[in-house]
Amino acid sequence: MRDGTSVVPLDIVLLVNNLVGGTYGNQANRLAAGLVPDPRCRVTLLGYGAQTEVPPRGIARVDRLPAPRALRSGRPLVHYLLRHQPDVLVTHQVHMNLVAALAATWARRRGWQGKLVLGHDHPILLSHRENRRDNRHLARLLYRVADLVMSPSPSVARDAVESCRVPADRVVVVPNPIDAPPPLERPDHPWFRGDAPVFVSVGRLVTYKRFDLLADAVGLVGGTARLAIAGTGVAREALEAHVKARGLEDRVTFLGFVDDPRPYMAYATGFVLASEEEGFSQVLAEAMSTGCPVITTDSLGGGPRYVTDDGHFGQLVPLGDTEAIAAAMRRLLDPEERARWSQRSLERVDEFSPERCAELLLDALDARRSASWPVPR
Repeated sequence: MRDGTSVVPLDIVLLVNNLVGGTYGNQANRLAAGLVPDPRCRVTLLGYGAQTEVPPRGIARVDRLPAPRALRSGRPLVHYLLRHQPDVLVTHQVHMNLVAALAATWARRRGWQGKLVLGHDHPILLSHRENRRDNRHLARLLYRVADLVMSPSPSVARDAVESCRVPADRVVVVPNPIDAPPPLERPDHPWFRGDAPVFVSVGRLVTYKRFDLLADAVGLVGGTARLAIAGTGVAREALEAHVKARGLEDRVTFLGFVDDPRPYMAYATGFVLASEEEGFSQVLAEAMSTGCPVITTDSLGGGPRYVTDDGHFGQLVPLGDTEAIAAAMRRLLDPEERARWSQRSLERVDEFSPERCAELLLDALDARRSASWPVPR
C-alpha cells in the first residue's frame, strides 16, 4: 500500500445488505467512516437487496448489485469484480461470506486479482443453529479462500481458526465500530423524567436474549427500580405474560421498536444485557458510548467479556445468574458507583472508534501484503 514515503490507495469495497439501517448496514457505514480519511484507501459501499436511500453524511461512494438477496447475488458480484477490479472486497454475515467466497473464486479464474476479507462475527456453530444458511460445513470448506478473516472479538477469532480452519496468520480482531453519539435529549417517557432508577435493555425479543431474567432481576432489586426494554420480536407475547405472572407490570415496560435507543441509554441508571450468546454485542458498546454504566452476563461467544475487558469497564456476571444481575443493579443505585462505572464506559469505547477499527483492518492488510498484491488503480 505504501511506496517509500508516498501513499498508494487501495480500492476497498464493503458489501452490505442494507445501506441505511440494520446492524450490518450501520457497521459497514461506520467502518467506511473510519476508512475514508485514511490516505491508504478509497472506499465504496456496495449494497444488495432493497435500498431506497444512500448512507448518511456522504461517507463513501455507493453502488448497488442487481440482486434482491444474498443467495442471488453471486453472479452479479462476479460481474462487478471483473468490471471494477477493486483491490479488496469486504463482506459480513456467514451466508454472504459463502456467496462472496464462491464469487471471488470464480472471478479470480477470469482475471480478478483482488483480496477477499470475510467478516466472521459469531461462532460458526451458534450462527448455524440460528440460521441454516450460515452453514458451518460450507464455512469450513470456503473460508480458506479468504486472504483475511476479521472477527470482532478474540474468542470469535479463535473460532475462525478452530472451527472454520482459517490459518491463524490470516485472522485479525477488528471490533465493530462505534460512533460517538451527538448530544442526546432526554426521552419523552415518564419513567425517564422522574427520580426512580430506570434500567434499559435493547435487542430482538427472542428467547436466547433472556429478557425474562432481567425482569426477574429488577423484581429482586426492589424499591422503585424499573426496567425498560426496547425492541421487537416473536417472544414479546411470552415475555409480557412472564412479567404479568410475576406481578411486575408496573416495574417493566416494553418500548417496542426504537429508531435510536441511545437517548434511553444516556439517561438510564444502567444498561443490562442477559443474552446467552454475543460475538461482540453492538448494543453494549453503544450504551458505553453514551456514558451509561453496563451490566452483562458472560455470554457464549465472548463478546461481552471482550467489550468490558474481563469486567474492568463494565460489570460482568455469570451467565444465567439472576441474583448476580440484581446485585450489580443495586450497586448502580449508589451515585458514586454509578459515576465510576460511567467513566469506565467512556474510557473503553474509545478503542472501538471507526478510525481505530479502520486502522486495525488496514494494518492487517499491510501485514498480509505480498509480492502478488495487485497494483492499486
